[in-house]
Order: sequence, then C-alpha cells, then structure tokens
Amino acid sequence: MPSGQGPRRSTMPLQPPHGLKGLHIASHEQLMRALPVAAARVAKQPGFSVMLLLNPVLALSHYGVTLSPAMRHHVLHMLRHPPALRARRDTLEASLRKTLGEPAKPLNPAWLARFVFVRQKLIALATESQKPSYRPRANAAMVAALQASLPAPTNRYPELRHRIGVTSHLGLAPLREPPGRLDMAAPAPSLPPSAAASPAMLSIEQAWFYKDLDPLVAAVVELGTIQASARRFLTPDAFRKTITGEKSTAFRGWISDLRIHDRPAGPRA
Repeated sequence: MPSGQGPRRSTMPLQPPHGLKGLHIASHEQLMRALPVAAARVAKQPGFSVMLLLNPVLALSHYGVTLSPAMRHHVLHMLRHPPALRARRDTLEASLRKTLGEPAKPLNPAWLARFVFVRQKLIALATESQKPSYRPRANAAMVAALQASLPAPTNRYPELRHRIGVTSHLGLAPLREPPGRLDMAAPAPSLPPSAAASPAMLSIEQAWFYKDLDPLVAAVVELGTIQASARRFLTPDAFRKTITGEKSTAFRGWISDLRIHDRPAGPRA
C-alpha cells in the first residue's frame, strides 16, 4: 500500500449498531408493524446499513430485529427476485412439483440429465459445438460501441515481429453469459442425435437445446433460468468477514448508507 494511503473503505471494519432491544418477528404482520421501528433504528445508526444489501436478515439482527426461521426463509425468498419474476417462479415450482411428484431441480446437472433422458425419454443431441441464445444485455450497445471505437491493430516493429512470430491485437474480452439470460423465446436449432450415449450430467445451457421438443422440459429450463438469476446473499461466515474487513465487497466501495421505508409501498397504477 502506498505511503500515506489508508485502507479502502470496502475493507475497513464496520461498527455494528449497539444499544438496541430485541424485536422478535414470527409473522408477516409482525414484520409490517415493526417496519417503523426498524427504519428509525437504521436512520439513527446508518453506518452499518450497507449490510442490508448483503444479507438483510443478518443485518436486521444487528439492529435488534430477529426473525423466526420461517420468516427468514420468507424474507430472503421474497427478495431474490422482483415481484413479476417471483410470481412466475412460484407458479412454475408449484406446477412442476404437482406434475413430477417432487421439486424440480434444474440447476442440478445429475437431476436434469435423469429428467430429460430417463423420465422424458428424449434422445441426446449433438450439442457439443453449439451455443444457446441469450437475451441481450442492457449495456450491449455500449460494449459494441467501445469495440467499434478501438483503433485498428498496428505493427510498430514489423521486422522484429516477423522474425519472432509475435502478433498482437487490442480488443475487449467477451463476457461470459450467465444462464439466467438464456433466451426462452429464441428457437433452438434442429440438431442431429449425438453419437455418444446420453450423458449423466446436463447443464441448464445444454438443456436449452431440448426445450422445443417437450413442453415440460421447456418449463423446467425456464425455471432454471429464473433460479440462476436469483440474487445471492452472504453466508453468515462471509457476512462476519465483511464486517471485520477480512472480506471486501464492491457495495461498500460506492454505497455509504441505506434507508428502510417505514411502511410498505402502496399499489401502483
């Protein structure tokens, strides 16, 4: 670290809130009634509030608001997706559980392979050299513009590079597309059967190529894309290390404090 330069804010220890009496929440109604108290506590000691983004349940416990196991699951389940996507996730999970007699596990490669090739009896396709379609990113136009603005490659030392066989090119590394961005509306290509036996493991990206062959497979793949896009929260150990500064996080680098609404938002037109 350069002389005179202090630690980054993202790695500085945080001082948890103190002097707060415990509120025990065991129902949604109790949580709604406790919102004004929680909001006041956060506003009074905002320095710790960034931790609400990293795990709201653990952060609230430091503000003296403890949730029952059922309510912890409820809160995290609600916050993993925006309302419309959450409703679709819940519908798919319930429908597939009823049809399959068990919870669908599209992000489990072994379960997904058994479902596609054993239960649904689909023939393995030659997907090895294929790439699925993804929905465009929000910043796709910006990345394309940056790529187009890069200068053409030049050879400043043609004789030297010719002798040692060195070439170079300036460009942007392609972004790895997450499975949560798989495009369910794009048609899958028609592929020949695989020469190999059905695999024992199948990723959600590979299962995408089977979605147009079976509506139940399409539902499982769609659920997988939603589950893959879920917001992740810190584990208790990672949460503790973030408080002590052992673990850094980008959130602490550009967010100083948050506020909690002391009442739920009303219906929107």
